[in-house]
Parts: sequence; structure tokens; C-alpha cells
Amino acid sequence: MRRTACLVGLAAAIAVCMPAGPAAAAGWAQVPTPDPGGSDFNSLPGLATVSPTEAWAVGLTRGATATVFRPLIEHWTAAGGWQLTASATTPATADSRLAAAAAVSPSNVWAVGQTFDSSFVSHGFIEHWAGAGWQRVAAATGEPAGAALTAVAAVSASDVWAVGFSQDPATFARTTLAEHWDGTAWRLVPTPPLPGTARFAAVAAVSAADVWAVGQLVDAETPFAEHWDGTRWTQVPLPATGRDSLLSGVTAVAGGNVWAVGTQRVTRTLVEHWDGTAWTVVPSPNVTGQTHSALFAVSAAGPADIWAVGDSLQNAAFASTLTEHWDGTAWTIVPSPNAPASFSTRLLAVQTHPGWPLFAVGDAQSQTGPTHTFAIRFS
Repeated sequence: MRRTACLVGLAAAIAVCMPAGPAAAAGWAQVPTPDPGGSDFNSLPGLATVSPTEAWAVGLTRGATATVFRPLIEHWTAAGGWQLTASATTPATADSRLAAAAAVSPSNVWAVGQTFDSSFVSHGFIEHWAGAGWQRVAAATGEPAGAALTAVAAVSASDVWAVGFSQDPATFARTTLAEHWDGTAWRLVPTPPLPGTARFAAVAAVSAADVWAVGQLVDAETPFAEHWDGTRWTQVPLPATGRDSLLSGVTAVAGGNVWAVGTQRVTRTLVEHWDGTAWTVVPSPNVTGQTHSALFAVSAAGPADIWAVGDSLQNAAFASTLTEHWDGTAWTIVPSPNAPASFSTRLLAVQTHPGWPLFAVGDAQSQTGPTHTFAIRFS
């Protein structure tokens, strides 16, 4: 999976924005996003809209002369556009990254990722916004070494899920990891043993007793899905999609209407649907003339209004943005813009909600080398 971890931006950095490109057909247009001054790599793989006039994006940033990544957080308001926002205080030498965000309300937002200690062992990294600044929150007690949190979903203020994986520092084997916020603390929740190495990539919550997480069985190179029923996590069978396949995004319309997206056999998009009884593969288009197409994230506004985003590549390079829409009958590609003078532009997260702005975010590598934050909006 080619998804980059998110990090929080430097509070005192001078913003440098990629120029906004022209509006694309079907309503997508690039919107300016700032990069911290002096940075050479910036990416936004996490996104959460919280109201019709407010949204958060999280990612990572690295200074041109730095050796570690730092958290990057950007805040959108209807009045001010995207602006850099200070993350929680962390040691300047620590490599700390955010990968995803989820909102309970405008004054209750979570962001998760990973941070590395002095031995370069990874640990879960969690930040929380309560309306007046981001604060770091301790990950679950007893979290295994090598932990990384890749996704987060919120049911309520006292019911939030974060998922990812833990990687044994000695063998590098990965196992699934799930942590739950009960309103007081994050706690580990057991997940069923899986064959070989496995990792969660995404999570979506319908209710306290209906949560889905998807990812990849790394050794088998096949997708998997697990379901939380309020008591335990259970693996749920998926249709065979062949090796070199994975699921990297999931969204829930209702208990019997869940969608997951990813890539199949590396070269083409993969969309699967849960109807309350079984998962099935739903046909999804690929970009004509491109050798690889992949979907990284999906978000539903309703049963006939679902968006998925990713990228398409020529010969595994030169990425271009990819957006697809489900209208209740079929998935179709909707044209989307790329950053001007970009060597490679990709979309890593999307968020939609009835009556709220539809955003997608990611990154764009310029022809001169630096990688910039990137965002588009559908209007």
C-alpha cells in the first residue's frame, strides 16, 4: 500500500502554498494548502470534516535539512481556507507522524499515527483536539513494541476506535492492532490471530456494536476484513481477488451497507460491498491508458452518493489523481485536477457528508523535487 503517514505542522513555520490549479470538470477544483517553510516533503493522508464550515487534515512534514518527519496538521474554515495549526508538543528530535483523523464534534477530534523512540522502535501516537489546541494522549497501556496506528473512527465521545499493526522489532513480523477509547483511556482490544503477517489499514463505525476494519494479509498478499459486534472482533470471509491485492479504505452507510476499496493484482481498482450477509466484488473502472489504478480511501454521504479516491500510474510512476463516484447503480470515474508542474499527484483521503463540503487530500511531488500538500474540493 502506497499510503504515507501523517504528521503535524510546525506552529511557527512560514506557509508556502502550492498554486491552485484550474477547476476540473464535474466540479472538482484544487484549493490552496500551506506547507511549513523550509520543508521538502509534505503529505496529507488523513481528513475529517466536522461541520459545513470546518475540516481538519493531518499528515507529515520534513525540513529540507532534517532527518526525521514531524506531525503536520491543517485546519480549514469557510472564512479562512486551509491554515497550518500547531500540533501537540513533541521532542524536536522525535520522528512522529499522523496517519488519520476522525471527528465526534467540532470540539472533539482525534488524530492517530506513530512515533519512534531513540532505538527507532515505533509506538502508537495519538493527539486530541478539544477546541483549544491539540494535546497528546497516551496510547493504550501494554501496547506492543513496534505499534503504528493507521486509522481511526468515532462512534461517540466515549467510543472511538484506532487500528493499525505492531511490528516485532526483531523479526519485523506484523500483527493486527486495535485500541479503543472509552471516554477515559485508550485500551488494547484483542483481535483474532491471522495467518502470517497482517495489518489493518482502515476502520469504519456504524454503532457501538457494528464496526468494520480492513487491511491486508501481507504474506498471502490478499485482503481481509474483521467485524466488531460489541463483544469481540471476528474475521469475515472475503471473495477471492488473487495475490497482490489489498483493501486500504472502508466506509459504512448503514449496518447492511458497507463499502471497502483498494487495489487488485496491483494494477486495477478493487471495490467490495457488504450487504448484511456477505462481501462481494463490485465492478469499478480503471483509467484508460494507465498501467496501474488504485483506490486508497472511500467515504459515503448516502447509499447513492459514495466517493473513492486514489491514483493512476504509468509504469508504476508519474501518478495522477483518481476519483470515482457511486450513484446507486455504478461506479464511474470523475475527472479530477493535478497540481500544476507536478511530477506525481495522488489523493490519500476523502470525506463527504450530506450538506457539507466534499474534500480530498494527498500530496504532489513537483518536478524540481519537493513534495507538497494537495487538496481538491467538489462544488
